[in-house]
Amino acid sequence: MVRSFSKLSLILASVTLLSVAIGSSANAAMVTLYDSDFTTADGFTEGADINGIDGWTAQVQLDSFNVGSNGEVQFANFVRGYNAATAFAVGDTIEITASVKSIGGNNPGFDANIFSLGLTSGTDLGTLGNEAGVLLGGQGSNFRLATQSNAGRTDAGTIDTAFHDLTTSITKSATANQFDVTGSFNGVSLTPFTVTNAGLYSASTVNTVIFSQGQTNVGGIALDSLNVTVTAIPEPSSMALVGLGGIGMLVRRRRR
Repeated sequence: MVRSFSKLSLILASVTLLSVAIGSSANAAMVTLYDSDFTTADGFTEGADINGIDGWTAQVQLDSFNVGSNGEVQFANFVRGYNAATAFAVGDTIEITASVKSIGGNNPGFDANIFSLGLTSGTDLGTLGNEAGVLLGGQGSNFRLATQSNAGRTDAGTIDTAFHDLTTSITKSATANQFDVTGSFNGVSLTPFTVTNAGLYSASTVNTVIFSQGQTNVGGIALDSLNVTVTAIPEPSSMALVGLGGIGMLVRRRRR
């Protein structure tokens, strides 16, 4: 009777250990890929093109202003820039948060511009676009990205007076070529949607991208900060091996 109880205890302990090991796979590690306030501490210079600074690749329209302890970057007309190339495995989530506002009296509500935040698999600044992410625009804006569905677009309203937080979280789905996208603007959640993009899905690495499209001489957009993180899900097989190893230790101890 005592021996049976010991076997039962061994089984229960083994199952518990394995469950904890596998369950801990949900405790994915978050890694910061990029975090900047566009200050002198990050290498930015007043009025200077940010191309080549702090890992940025961008067009000349993207310049740094008000640098020091609290900087920002401003750009007008159109811009394409990217940073933070990273591997992106199935189940991983990349989250991008930008503090953004429109500048210039002719662009109070993104009526003539759009601003998008997301991921791209490309590095060609001539054709670089947002392949999965969110998009800010006004009712009067007639600009669209061919690779971005209208589901990712939200009306910005008038955001000249202060900076506002725009966030997008992009998860690489187990479904082939599919990404699950969520977002928020000023803390209010946007409607989740999916993006199908075979090129982005098969890419060995992806880049964080900012993209703005607008009419000539209508004002621009400013960024006060940008943060990019990736949350990677541990391989279930490795977690199972941890659990099985623990069971093996218990079995050996029991045999002694």
